[in-house]
Amino acid sequence: MTGYIFLAGEIADYGFFEEYDLDNGVVICADGGYAHAEKLGITPRCIVGDMDSIAELPAGVESIKYDPVDKDYTDGNFAVKLAAEAVCDEIIIFGAINKGSSARFDHVFGNVYLLKLAQSLGMTAKIVESDCEIMLISEYAEIARGEFKYLSFLPFAAPVKGITLTGVKYPLDKAGLTSDNIITMSNEFAADIATVSVEEGELLAIVTK
Repeated sequence: MTGYIFLAGEIADYGFFEEYDLDNGVVICADGGYAHAEKLGITPRCIVGDMDSIAELPAGVESIKYDPVDKDYTDGNFAVKLAAEAVCDEIIIFGAINKGSSARFDHVFGNVYLLKLAQSLGMTAKIVESDCEIMLISEYAEIARGEFKYLSFLPFAAPVKGITLTGVKYPLDKAGLTSDNIITMSNEFAADIATVSVEEGELLAIVTK
């Protein structure tokens, strides 16, 4: 079962949602993320959070309110845990990278760490935006080129050892990566499928158009 989580970050172009079968998954909105579901005409299974961004809750939709506003965890954190409780084996997170005038880097960076939370709860996860996707790789992954051009890899838990990249312009064979020696930015697809394997550590993979 796929869980679709809507966070409150700005989404300028809704066209890419045509790729996703939102009607046949578990849709969870983290507070203000409900605005995105509303624009798409999607009825979420649940809205979760402190509800400080919703003027009126929709009738007939389950809502889980956490008080007070100065709680320890973010609304996105609660949404990911709720997806795990709904027995999702994978989640896709939308609205995580706020590029608008109200963007806060701490929230964006914290949202990236939701990928690790999902992994710890037994789910695969990725953040999807109209122009990029972000995923966490700890062993092996295949990444489809599609409309993407660039691939960048950052050490999520440094050091990362035994990195092998194939299907890219600049392949690697059992290379190492540390926080102060990042040689894996702005690679490019050389095949329809790029493969990534890691022997030790975790990589944050970012593909962009």
